[in-house]
Amino acid sequence: MGLREGSSQGTELFTLSLSLFIYIHTVYVCVYVCACLLVFFTGTDCSQILAQSPKASSGVYVIKPPGAKTPFQVYCEMREDGGWIVFQRRSGEALSFNKKWEEYKHGFGKLKHDHWLGLNKVFLLSQVETWALRVDLWDHDGGSAYAQYENFRIENEKTAFKLHIGEFSGNAGDAFRGSYPGGDQNGFGFSTADRDNDGCSPCIFDDMAQLDCTFSAGGSYSLKASRMMIKPSTAAEY
Repeated sequence: MGLREGSSQGTELFTLSLSLFIYIHTVYVCVYVCACLLVFFTGTDCSQILAQSPKASSGVYVIKPPGAKTPFQVYCEMREDGGWIVFQRRSGEALSFNKKWEEYKHGFGKLKHDHWLGLNKVFLLSQVETWALRVDLWDHDGGSAYAQYENFRIENEKTAFKLHIGEFSGNAGDAFRGSYPGGDQNGFGFSTADRDNDGCSPCIFDDMAQLDCTFSAGGSYSLKASRMMIKPSTAAEY
């Protein structure tokens, strides 16, 4: 009896050890594969990732721009004209964009859904390369429009992330420069509910304030969704 009991206990111990070994090995393989995929899909921006992997689909990727101390995640919109970094996405009122300075500085929301990437990250990106900015708008009737600007960049926080934009194209109207005297936000700083830096109240790069009004207004026209994104102007088309 003692021998059988010892043999049974030994078998159970062996089975447990084998199961533990298989579990640890599986976890190790998963971690290794994920790490390899992460490294493969890492680039300085979304356009570089798309250049490395032309079949890459839109989604969350890890980038490390020149000058960045650590990599960070962004949502890449992969299009025929290149990979775009989405820094603002809004599809309704589920996520409030009525935030204070610190939140706009560091970012909020979820990258796969409505979010604001963060002014610190946009500043870091815009210091290298020459960037194009694209603003996409959708309404509840199925209509859409866009505005695109060349030579987009913002300055650092000491200047309140002052906005600079170049040549405009598109069918949405030049909202950043405004359609009325004093509405031009080019060359002005970023504003939030608790910090006015653009001489316009309330304004968040002017266009952001207009988007906020149209989302909350109960009038005959309102936006369904908006998206703001950037890519290097030299990015190749696919």
